Amino acid sequence: MGGEKSRSTGTNSNDMTTAALNRGPWVKVWDDRLPVIDNGPCPQTVTKSVTGIGLISFAPLNVTIDVVNRGPSDCLTGITVKQYDANHPNASNPLKTGHWWEITAADCTGGFDVNLTLPADFTPDDKDKVCRYTGSGQVWDCAMTSFTGSSITRNGVTAFSQWAAGNNAGPTAVTLRDFRAAPGFDLAAWLRNLLRR
Repeated sequence: MGGEKSRSTGTNSNDMTTAALNRGPWVKVWDDRLPVIDNGPCPQTVTKSVTGIGLISFAPLNVTIDVVNRGPSDCLTGITVKQYDANHPNASNPLKTGHWWEITAADCTGGFDVNLTLPADFTPDDKDKVCRYTGSGQVWDCAMTSFTGSSITRNGVTAFSQWAAGNNAGPTAVTLRDFRAAPGFDLAAWLRNLLRR
């Protein structure tokens, strides 16, 4: 072998050598040979059909969605929930709870009405929220309708996105890092700029 590099034969994913695994983003392998990407496991994914209104459980993820209205022409026909066992890359401190979820609808972009319940690894109280990522910086839209000893529910969800359970999260999870006033200071403009980040 002197000086030769190990290579995969390319015939079978289980036939890859350690040298082949050490190149690129595939740097670790689970015992069952599933790749680990970006130092975190691949998401757990559960897809369910929606055939009417009512409660849908996304076991084993402990996520439940209560369908109140399927939207225009009953367009909500399926829901996929992906659970990532890591902090969301744009999570502020209250949202760094070790999990986040990406929820998508089949055949429907909005107009439906559901109640979303997320599990919590902490003991929820009246300061905790279900938070939707807005797609901008660290801006999250957070609200809570009810909670139990292990979950938080948000009613009136009309579109899906990326979600996290917020521990002591405000209505909008944004961290204020600096605040100064000056002559002619426009507080409203400053807040608008802050929320765009």
